[in-house]
Amino acid sequence: MGQNQPSRGMSSRAKGCYHRRCHYHRGSTITAIERVREAGLMIDRVIALIDREEGGRENIMAHVDRVDAVLTRTEIMSLYRKV
Repeated sequence: MGQNQPSRGMSSRAKGCYHRRCHYHRGSTITAIERVREAGLMIDRVIALIDREEGGRENIMAHVDRVDAVLTRTEIMSLYRKV
């Protein structure tokens, strides 16, 4: 899905997980949240592969109750320094 294209395959009857495969920047996660809600779906949480710790998590938290990250920049840099 392109950044400005509507989400394909979403319906109000959809169950399970909706995901967006791209890197998030400049509010694209918030745009995705809005589009999913416009399609009549609920969002339980946002899961990011990496939290860059640049304020994005806090911005997303204004729109959803839970944001999880697999890794943070701090964790990655800590592991990098040990190598």
